[in-house]
Amino acid sequence: MPIKVRFTSDFSNIAIENIDSDDDFHFIKNSISKFYLEPLKEEESKIWIRLMDFWLIYRKTFKSVNYDIDKYLERLFANHGINLQFLEYGFDTNKSDDKTIDQEFLKNSGFKRPFLDTQIRDIKKMISSPNSANFSVPGAGKTTTLLGLNKLTGIAKLLIVVPNNEVMDSWEEEVSEMKAGSYRVVRIKSNKDLEKLLQKFDDNTLALVTYNRFLNRESVDAIIKILLKYEVHMVLDESHRIKGAIRKNSADVSKTGKNILSTSLFSKRRDILSGTPIPHSIYDIVSQFEFLYPNCGLGSEIKNSDVPGKKIQPLFTRTVKSELRLREITPHEAVRVPMSLTQAALYELIVNKYRAIYKQSNLKTLEKIQKAPIRQIWCSVDPHGLVTQVLSKGYDELNENLKPAEVKLFDEILDGGRVSNKMQEALNKAESILKKGEQVIIWSQFSNVIKTLSKELGEILNIDSELLTLYGETEDASKNIELFNKKNNEFKVLVANPKKGGEGISLHKNCWNAIYVDRSYDCAKYLQSRDRIHRVLGPNDIAPENVNYYIFESWHPREFDLIDRRISSNLKRKLEVMIEVLNDKELIPLSLGEDDIGELENAGLIGMEEINDYIDDLELEYENLKKNSILDEYLDSL
Repeated sequence: MPIKVRFTSDFSNIAIENIDSDDDFHFIKNSISKFYLEPLKEEESKIWIRLMDFWLIYRKTFKSVNYDIDKYLERLFANHGINLQFLEYGFDTNKSDDKTIDQEFLKNSGFKRPFLDTQIRDIKKMISSPNSANFSVPGAGKTTTLLGLNKLTGIAKLLIVVPNNEVMDSWEEEVSEMKAGSYRVVRIKSNKDLEKLLQKFDDNTLALVTYNRFLNRESVDAIIKILLKYEVHMVLDESHRIKGAIRKNSADVSKTGKNILSTSLFSKRRDILSGTPIPHSIYDIVSQFEFLYPNCGLGSEIKNSDVPGKKIQPLFTRTVKSELRLREITPHEAVRVPMSLTQAALYELIVNKYRAIYKQSNLKTLEKIQKAPIRQIWCSVDPHGLVTQVLSKGYDELNENLKPAEVKLFDEILDGGRVSNKMQEALNKAESILKKGEQVIIWSQFSNVIKTLSKELGEILNIDSELLTLYGETEDASKNIELFNKKNNEFKVLVANPKKGGEGISLHKNCWNAIYVDRSYDCAKYLQSRDRIHRVLGPNDIAPENVNYYIFESWHPREFDLIDRRISSNLKRKLEVMIEVLNDKELIPLSLGEDDIGELENAGLIGMEEINDYIDDLELEYENLKKNSILDEYLDSL
């Protein structure tokens, strides 16, 4: 009788059972010891072992042992063997397929809209690998390229992981515009939907699921069952979202990313899509390539390589801006806006408070320090909103042990009104754009800023301010996007959060102006938000206007730079890493804005890996503010 091998119920481990083959079972046990592997559990006639440990044993013993392996496990091992062989021998990126991949072939595959030459080139590159990455710039048509690739693979079932419902809308729209009518789009919104898909996953079905679904272990197990039962082409759209799945510090590991990696072995083919795959550091792509080639050692090779870009070059394709039909960008210097005196005093108080916290030097204080930059950025654009939130809390670092004069400072900021100097300048710029009959999108990461600006603009346009927003509290985001994208409409402004509106949607049809009242340390969010209005034009579109980005930075009243300029420098460093790895020098003009050719309010904007650099900057800023102190003058005057 053969040795029976089956998955355990959680699909992460293997049960090896001896039915009536004592010699083979003894041989397997000896092999486990020989390769220094540790069984999870052991009984007289049964051994439980990790999945990849069994894969090692199987490769060493399958010629000597009679195995009864279920068909799912057999298929999984066959795919994994192909991946290992490809990484070792198969970097033949000139070999695409026996088929001639051209417009005629794709038209015969059911697509009515023609593909761009760059898309056909990217399809050829991607099909040459068992699994691949498309890191083309946002707006290059990665969705269309993926649909063309899928037809070539012959894998008739697609599972696409997307950031949110708005990106689901974009995928449905793209399928419709490509007239790829053979696809039936299904949205997965619950575990019941996953159960239905498990029962019936028809050919030519494109199933859409959000990253948040992977926070639920029951959902993850259901997805693994689907991937085991059917041959599925699994795709991560905006794949940089799993960047936290592998970290130096295990405490920082993303649960979503980790759960997605746990599914990666089970799909027939995997592809990832991201225009900004390295928003922070080279570690960001380790998780993404571990998804593509799990348990193949590729992630470790990338981490340990002096030139990681060279290691992954054969595995990804990238279309750059100059290859696309895009509007030109008009360069603009960053607009420096002086803070009010009370705003500058509050900013200095924040720096002083958090400097005192980090001087305590323990883990809890480091966790608090992660909130420091968000407080500085918030103060730079919306001191009224920040003080309102701080005073509404029972405890906050900024309301602890307040002196009477500091309480007076808070009162004066609240009496000063909701619209800060920076917000007013942004409103003035927006109004001047609207008077020309043009559209504009305003970006901010803060809900309160979005509410304030949309209220002001709603009064100017005589429109319900709710219809001008795109953030977590927007009632119907899809409707607002549709209204904004309509030609010759009255909805000429959108005030948006990069987290909600910065990925996977197009806002470029009638808009070529963007205003940033604040930016964060998240390079991906910044680049993605820029490209909402800088995307590929259709063959019948005209491009009479250049794209304009207006970046507003708060300045100290005594004329020196603060957090906004440090963020620019930080983004520049991250872009330099991306430039090196992706070999895309066109990213350079984005580094410092145009002059250099759970909601974010509740989370730190920098990871623990960046905390030391931030503390160094905070110390320098503390010294600079002390020399030019407005806070001391304000307190002395009281």
